[in-house]
Amino acid sequence: MACGIAARGLGRAVDGRPRANAYAFGGSELVGLVLIFAHTRSTLRR
Repeated sequence: MACGIAARGLGRAVDGRPRANAYAFGGSELVGLVLIFAHTRSTLRR
């Protein structure tokens, strides 16, 4: 998922400004990444 976010960032740098729906999808990916990270951290502490 982190690679997908990085690819979107690279695509934005290369192609320019995307439409609003691309920002919404990227935001949902970012939220997913944060949730996965938080869950993994809490699971590893046990």
